Amino acid sequence: MQPLPIGMSNFKVLQDENKYYVDKTTNIKEFLNLDGKTTILARPRRFGKTLFQSTLYYFFSNKEQDESLFKDTAIYQDKEFFNTHFGKYPVIFLTLKDLREPTFDRFIENLSYLIRGAFSVYKHIDIDKLDIQDEYKSVFNNIRNNNISIIDLELSIKALSTILTNYYNQSPI
Repeated sequence: MQPLPIGMSNFKVLQDENKYYVDKTTNIKEFLNLDGKTTILARPRRFGKTLFQSTLYYFFSNKEQDESLFKDTAIYQDKEFFNTHFGKYPVIFLTLKDLREPTFDRFIENLSYLIRGAFSVYKHIDIDKLDIQDEYKSVFNNIRNNNISIIDLELSIKALSTILTNYYNQSPI
């Protein structure tokens, strides 16, 4: 019997360690067909939200293209969909599941850390060559240089989305 992955929420780790996994990859196709620009995964605690986000990241990300992670999943069987979408998108992966801080200052400090992590995936981008607002360039550089203000945090996801859209000529997931 495969070990149960109690408390594990990283799709790659589950697959690499051959942990028990209920295949919900057919939801990837449904996710892509949603009409909204932003999707909120609203489910009770311990219901697999972060694991599904991780699965989306490893499926769509143009940074991670490990097809073997999906070889035993339902989405892999839909070759047309798989070949069209696997590893083809910039992805912003951000989970707030562990962000439980006793004070506002600690919350902001740890939120800044999470945002820096999301930006660090794209540190190779030469921001000065992009045709975007100077405000977004400033946010990118401030976050890259660990000089983050509250305003940078407020603009961070919009700035990163704009940067990725401009750089890859494709909206991020």
